[in-house]
Parts: sequence; C-alpha cells; structure tokens
Amino acid sequence: MVGNVNTMIIFFEKLLIYSSNLLMLIIIVDALLSFIPHNPDFLIIRIIRGVSESILRHLRSISPASGIGFDFSPLVAIILIKIFQELVLLLARWFV
Repeated sequence: MVGNVNTMIIFFEKLLIYSSNLLMLIIIVDALLSFIPHNPDFLIIRIIRGVSESILRHLRSISPASGIGFDFSPLVAIILIKIFQELVLLLARWFV
C-alpha cells in the first residue's frame, strides 16, 4: 500500500513539474513572439496567446504600468509559477 502511495505522489510531482514547465515555456514563447512579426491567425499562435494571456491579463490588471514601455508581467508570472511549484512540492514531501 505504501508503495502505491509513493508511486502516485511521484506521478503527481512529475505532472506538476512538467505542466508548470510547459506553462513557463508558453509564456516565454509568447513574450518572444511579441518582438518578431508573425501571423496571429496561425492556430498554434492563437493557442500560445490564449494560454499566456489568460494568466498575464490578471497580472497586468494588478500591476502598475512601467514607465519604460516594457511589460514585466511574463517575468512576474514565471517567478510566481516557480514559487507555486516549489511550495507544492515541498508540502507534498513534507506530508509523506
């Protein structure tokens, strides 16, 4: 029984790590796409933009606009995702 619980915890840890890394990668790609001309009608571009904007929209609404014309919300989002990932992994290991 303990082996099954440990296996399940390891599975969920890896799932959390992979999904948060994928989310951070999507945010980075979206930020890079803002610097290069691209066709926004491509399906993959719409998916990347939709996923990242669903997170960044909330950060932009609570953070003040920078006076230098640079959007720091992708950086803040990546930091927050990483903090959340580490906290959940720490709690999961602590309770087991």
